Amino acid sequence: MKQNSSIKIAYWRGVLVAPLAVLPATLFWTLFSAVAQFTFQSSIDAVITGLFISLWGICIAYIVTATFGSLSWYLLWRFERLSLSSLLIASIIPSAITVLITKDIVFSLMVAYYSLAVAFSVWLVGLRHVKAITKPSK
Repeated sequence: MKQNSSIKIAYWRGVLVAPLAVLPATLFWTLFSAVAQFTFQSSIDAVITGLFISLWGICIAYIVTATFGSLSWYLLWRFERLSLSSLLIASIIPSAITVLITKDIVFSLMVAYYSLAVAFSVWLVGLRHVKAITKPSK
């Protein structure tokens, strides 16, 4: 029983905190693009744009984490495959769906980048603290 409660606590920590990983992921990307442009004014504009993108991205990340992430977490837990590697592989599925629907490779790569950031954060804030993962009790 203690194991199930630790899995549930890890899940809720991940759902509530992990989508905030969009902010540092966007700021890292913004810093990278600002350094590549070499101008101060465009760097300020890039940071402001990055913050705006982060706010929208966090909203989207909460929705996707609450729906797709919850389903992925439960299925991986149910089939005893809940680990960092399986979470990262499952997080690529939205990117694959995006490339099939939009045919836009660059947008799909950005979806993959943010999905991987959030999935890694789910593991970092929640799952990393759980010693052993067992199947849910019936």
